[in-house]
Amino acid sequence: MSDLRITTPAMIAMPKLDLRGGEQGDPSGGFASVLSDALHEANAVQQSAETEARELAAGRGDALAAVMAVSRADLSLKFITGIRNRALEAFNEIIRMPV
Repeated sequence: MSDLRITTPAMIAMPKLDLRGGEQGDPSGGFASVLSDALHEANAVQQSAETEARELAAGRGDALAAVMAVSRADLSLKFITGIRNRALEAFNEIIRMPV
């Protein structure tokens, strides 16, 4: 029997995140590691899209591959921007807390 998961283009383009944190007190795991990995993955996707766009502009690339790479980069940027916005909202909420 085949695997019948619902997959959308947004799910395909999202960076693969490992949300399992490290041991308690282990600075190598947890939120900082997940955030760092997401940023590195988004950067790699952006660079890949730039390379595909340059290849297409030079007449050597595949139009479909370039469009897919740019779409992945757009979704990746929206994902990272959303994380930034949520972090800023949380920071502002903490600042507004009475002491």
